[in-house]
Amino acid sequence: SHLLLIHFVNGLHLQHLCSPAAGANVSGGSGSSSVLTRALHAARARKMYQRKQLADLFSDIGDQQKELVRQMGFDGLLSMRLTKLNKQFGAWILCKLDPSSGNLFAGSKHEICLTCEDVSLLLGIPCGRKQILPAIKNEVKDVKAYMCEIFEKDSFDGITIATIQRILEKKFTRTMTVHEQIVFKTAFIIFVVTKFLAPQSVNNHISIRYMKALVDVENIHKYNWAEFVLHEIKDAAAALQDKIRHRKSIGYINGCIILPELFYLHHLDFGTDTPGHENISRIGVYNDSMIAEFIDRDVILKNRKPFPAYGKMKLRNRHVEKCNLGHPTGATEAAHVNRSFDT
Repeated sequence: SHLLLIHFVNGLHLQHLCSPAAGANVSGGSGSSSVLTRALHAARARKMYQRKQLADLFSDIGDQQKELVRQMGFDGLLSMRLTKLNKQFGAWILCKLDPSSGNLFAGSKHEICLTCEDVSLLLGIPCGRKQILPAIKNEVKDVKAYMCEIFEKDSFDGITIATIQRILEKKFTRTMTVHEQIVFKTAFIIFVVTKFLAPQSVNNHISIRYMKALVDVENIHKYNWAEFVLHEIKDAAAALQDKIRHRKSIGYINGCIILPELFYLHHLDFGTDTPGHENISRIGVYNDSMIAEFIDRDVILKNRKPFPAYGKMKLRNRHVEKCNLGHPTGATEAAHVNRSFDT
């Protein structure tokens, strides 16, 4: 009877980790699951190419540019080795992420609090005190005019991702001028936000929603980019869960999907294979083969539609965990005061 009880409890645990978000219906019906699956595969190929571009770019930029990236507080991204993304795993994770709090498995004993500090540690980006606010209606024109002046364009529409990438790929055999440094810093933020931190479409749409902070590019490290990325992924989770709930095609998934994936995998106990806490951002600890192996070990139902079910591995043991509401930068997420794990 004791063994039966253990199996019953484990079954409840797996049911929770496998089940979709509250109210979501992933059964599809009338062939809709196959449509969702095809959309996931197509989107996966597009995002893999974007990450490969990033990894190649980061490895090729010169020492002067790398120093500018460090000054901005984004040097954690320079250690990124990931070029692939398991889109189905990402979709499953987003279905477990509470759009209100940003926490995984919210309301259960397995709940994991995702904070701005976690985002900063995982991605190696600033978590400053200045909030990134969108330009209000009467500021949009001025912000666009500033960007046109920086990039020497007649109109904002002339600022494309190809233009930005050419700036980042430019080689210098001399010391960069102050203006060239400002141009590079501005271009770098636009590129990583559009391609990785907060993508909004496969067409590399350059959004103005964060560019008010770029007018103050010399203080870019003082802004809370971690909070910005976290809000974007929460919005992506809400949108995906709504699509699945209403049996719509998933299509393109916004946001930095690798963020909740790394956050979840970082909390799993892989025994001696668990990555160590090195003095680099967490994203630099992982490579494609490691991520693929960890995801494969966590699969419960591989052929489940519209995406597999995960949750096989155990979470690391938590000795001390304390959550306080509020955040010194004005974020609304729960913040961990102390958290330690067995490894």
